[in-house]
Amino acid sequence: MAEKQLKRTLEDQQASEAKKVKLLILGAGESGKSTFFKQMKLLYGAPFTSEEAEYMRGVIHENVMDTVQELAGNVTNFLDIDVQNLDAKAAVLEAASDDDLAADGLGDMVKELWEDPAVQAMWQQRYAFTIFLILRDLFSAS
Repeated sequence: MAEKQLKRTLEDQQASEAKKVKLLILGAGESGKSTFFKQMKLLYGAPFTSEEAEYMRGVIHENVMDTVQELAGNVTNFLDIDVQNLDAKAAVLEAASDDDLAADGLGDMVKELWEDPAVQAMWQQRYAFTIFLILRDLFSAS
């Protein structure tokens, strides 16, 4: 009896495994492998747990801050112009990359800096340094 039950359990597990589609995702660093996986999970899997969502929020904020700091910090290195809103530039450059964007109007200053003509010109020169291209869409959506 136990042998039949074990055999049935193994057959059920094999049938279940046979229905699974496995995919090997290869690519260089920062090419979007993890993003692809997260999109698949969002679209077809279980929703993110609150811990996963909070973690991703931190990652997104850090990427936004790193990118804006990179853009604003390199304007004078690559272009003959500077950011018009020097207060926003100073606040963003002094902020830690893991600072909360909602705190003390930091998000508003990031947005002002993104809209600055010098930062936009720097964005057009982004090939000169590393930038996460997906952040363009994040900035444009705000």
